[in-house]
Amino acid sequence: MLRIVARLANAEFLNEEPKNPIALPRKHALTRLFIRSAHRDVGYLGVSSTRAELGRRFFIPKFISTVKHEIHACKTCRKQRPIAVQAPVALIHNNRLQFQAFPFASCGMDYFGPFVISRKRKRWGLIFMSHHESDPSGGLYPNEYRIVVFSLRAFYSKAW
Repeated sequence: MLRIVARLANAEFLNEEPKNPIALPRKHALTRLFIRSAHRDVGYLGVSSTRAELGRRFFIPKFISTVKHEIHACKTCRKQRPIAVQAPVALIHNNRLQFQAFPFASCGMDYFGPFVISRKRKRWGLIFMSHHESDPSGGLYPNEYRIVVFSLRAFYSKAW
């Protein structure tokens, strides 16, 4: 085995291992065993923790890719790796399937906020959506009854 004289060779506060790490070949069975052992010692936490543990004692060429390759092949981690599940697609509501209904026969309204514009000014959002059309309409309005009613009338005026 070879030891590399690292940049920290003159650091008196460190042990011998971080000062002069052992050089390991990238594609060697012993290197794989050291990586697996360090991965197990850190509790299967991942690439960063395993690299930190190995970096104290060893120098491996192409260090990050070698560690990633071994961790990806870890059987324990593969068993615990979550599998992405596709959410089932929801059924279309009956109101949207009525083709004889005229536009704006079924509508939705969402009133949300406040959004602070300045210290004394706030705005609320108002979105109208026809169940037969795909484009919403709305905007940001002050919290006043007459403006909300005005925007509601403007939305319904699209239908006629």
